[in-house]
Amino acid sequence: MQKNMIIVAVVVVALIGAGGAVLVLGGNHSNSNPYGSVDSKLLIRGNVNEDYTIDGDDMSLFEEVKNGDKSLTDYPYADVNGDGNVNDDDKALLQDLIDRKAGTDVYIDCLDITAKPANVKAKYPLRNIVPFGTDMMTVMWAGGGEYVAGYFYNSYPNIQNTPNGEEFGNSIMPNAAAWQKFQARDATLKENGGNGIGGIILNTAYVKFITSQKANLEKAGIPVIGFPSLDAESEITAILTIGFLFGTDNEKSSLEYAEKGWEVVKEVKDKVKDLKDDERKTFIAFCMTNYICANDSTMNGTALSAGGIHYSKVDKEYAATYAGSNAIQMGSTEALANYSADVFINITSQDSVKDKAARQDKMVTIWESAMAYYQNHESYKNTVYLNLTLPDACRLAYVAAALYPEIFSMDWANGIMQDYIDAGFGPLKDKTMDENLITVVTYEDYQNLKK
Repeated sequence: MQKNMIIVAVVVVALIGAGGAVLVLGGNHSNSNPYGSVDSKLLIRGNVNEDYTIDGDDMSLFEEVKNGDKSLTDYPYADVNGDGNVNDDDKALLQDLIDRKAGTDVYIDCLDITAKPANVKAKYPLRNIVPFGTDMMTVMWAGGGEYVAGYFYNSYPNIQNTPNGEEFGNSIMPNAAAWQKFQARDATLKENGGNGIGGIILNTAYVKFITSQKANLEKAGIPVIGFPSLDAESEITAILTIGFLFGTDNEKSSLEYAEKGWEVVKEVKDKVKDLKDDERKTFIAFCMTNYICANDSTMNGTALSAGGIHYSKVDKEYAATYAGSNAIQMGSTEALANYSADVFINITSQDSVKDKAARQDKMVTIWESAMAYYQNHESYKNTVYLNLTLPDACRLAYVAAALYPEIFSMDWANGIMQDYIDAGFGPLKDKTMDENLITVVTYEDYQNLKK
């Protein structure tokens, strides 16, 4: 294997220790739907055929399950309200979902406040949400910025613009004062017959910070809708589901986002699937400049999807040292000396910036923040920094280009990023790669900026 590249970056601390929860992807698809290329299911009960929407095809299949011609075991989402039965109550609820009727109870197959599988009830369309964590990009890609009623902490206010959002505490941890503000916001939204906070959208990387409020949330009846979203496939599933919950306009744009993402996923997987083991690149993932992500960290997901081999599979000593799913801080700048993975991957969360000068200054800062840890490595000059706040399919494209430049070029990855910008998805609207967005930073970029 060639040993000729390092990818380095930085990530917000709250992502450390993200669990390995995975939602099931795939399903049966209607050939009549224009989004037939999307191989990811909408996680809403009533999506009987487990594709990416709820429509008349689901009602036809529902009738077969209700009449006993099909098995509920094979089509579990025919139990629309999740009570274990398939009856006229489910049929009425399914019809309301097909009609996109406001005020309908919707049952979501997601993860709960402890990152365990759950059947969570909310109201359609979902409004007045509270994203939990410093990263609310899943909500932003689903076009939900205007529906954010509040948040505990927002690290990236430019790209995560929430015009109606109230900050509760400027901390990821919901302390007593922040929780009082959360409750006050809920009470205000309930005035004059309002529904209050419609739900918490949880990136399950942050469960350890919110579980202290589990009893309070249950008492208040506020649903927690959790998703893992650290790779392109699970991100698409989450955005399909959240986009549906937000309503018809968001549903349409989320389907377009999903279709575009799956085109990238399929292209990458198709081109790397036939690589022999000795042609595949090994990698180590990093975060927060000098933390090594352990063997089971979800931070490894993008490189695995791009056909990389985690370094723990080829080095027993490394595998034993970095077992688990957390991240371990490097004790010195010599920490990489004994490891010869082909690629080092570390991901940075970066906000959009106001102009080209600010972008260039930030790129230099990102590079130099980690320089001491990597500059003595044999592959230092092939270092690449990657931004976590990009669409996950774009991150997949950039990682694929870094791992296999003979198959995927950075120009190709930039072209995919430009496609998302041109489509005007959420935070990318009116942004440019040259002035506002940090995508990747290469050694060549750094050298040119320092001249």
